Amino acid sequence: MTAVILRTKKLKKTNVALSSAHVTRVIETPNADPRKTHLNVALIGEGRSPDELVKSRVGEVIEARKNAGVKSIRKDAVWAVEFVLTVRDEYWAGKSPAHINSWAQHSLGFLLSRYGAEDIVSATLHLDETSPHIHAYHVPVVRDAHSTATLSAKAFYGSAQKLSLLQDDYAAHMSCFDEVLIRGLKKSRARHKKVREWYSLLEGEVKRETIKLPPLRVNQPPFLFTVGDRKEWAEAESKRIRSELEVSARRIMEARAKALYVARQYQLKYKTEYCRTDAYRHIGMAPEELLDWVKSYSQHRSQLSQLSRDSSNFEQLYLEALAELSAAEELIGNYSVLFNELCGGLGVSVSELASHASEICAAVKAKRAWIELSDDLSEHQAAYPENV
Repeated sequence: MTAVILRTKKLKKTNVALSSAHVTRVIETPNADPRKTHLNVALIGEGRSPDELVKSRVGEVIEARKNAGVKSIRKDAVWAVEFVLTVRDEYWAGKSPAHINSWAQHSLGFLLSRYGAEDIVSATLHLDETSPHIHAYHVPVVRDAHSTATLSAKAFYGSAQKLSLLQDDYAAHMSCFDEVLIRGLKKSRARHKKVREWYSLLEGEVKRETIKLPPLRVNQPPFLFTVGDRKEWAEAESKRIRSELEVSARRIMEARAKALYVARQYQLKYKTEYCRTDAYRHIGMAPEELLDWVKSYSQHRSQLSQLSRDSSNFEQLYLEALAELSAAEELIGNYSVLFNELCGGLGVSVSELASHASEICAAVKAKRAWIELSDDLSEHQAAYPENV
């Protein structure tokens, strides 16, 4: 299973041109291969740049509001939302151009059905980078209270719920194209960062460690007249400059080491978060669900440990009971031997001895009853001597 990727970026008037220059390769793109630029495909808006197409659509909105006699769009309005659609790198291994083209058409169909062909003004398939991906531009046109066209990115992307639903719907749409395509992990902390953003973070971290070179100054030579004095002055000045250069070199090396350490920490943090996100995705659980599962698992483990201890105690009691039973069986065996010897000495069978034993027991009980009656009679005579 491979996660689909859908990223959005809001573009205001001043940002559209730069984004368009990247898509059309007007500016240099470090991670793009110039030898493959000709492979890029304009899916919508062929022959015109995204900047031109966005401005044309926004111009229609401005003109419509002007004709309706209502206030124009805000100066800080979002003119377009740029989409980047792709799949994780491992998905593209061995995929044919026909499969990539089908994927692009299916992805583009999602945007067209959701936002309308009129407002998806531009779409380009890039094949000159590591992974095929689509750049598409949506001009967020809605109707205001006067039923006049206006721009409102908030209406489409104004909450976390709307953005999450967008991810859900896109994943569901693409799973119909290829069942191995699934939604990315919900509420993942992993975020896409461009190379320049990492450089900005690194610059911010080492800003406090800015290299401060000491001023290198060659002193004015004194008015020397002898060759020996000039030589002595030159040696002292050279020693001073060399010492200052050594201090500068040490500071440069220390700053470089710190910058490298910070870069490695960011790299480690990224790899850790990527592995955690990938593990969540393979497990098929959101972080909160996995946490609940771990808590439940811990409780079950605790209960299992208690049952194991109880089982050990029960096993010990069972062994002790078996030992007592064995001792009782041995004692019964000894009494049985003794009983047989007694019967042999008396010359009677076991059944006869049992019968005699019953008679003896009855006689003993009768004797005890007679003794108890005699004792009661004696007590009565002692208490009432005049009745005797």
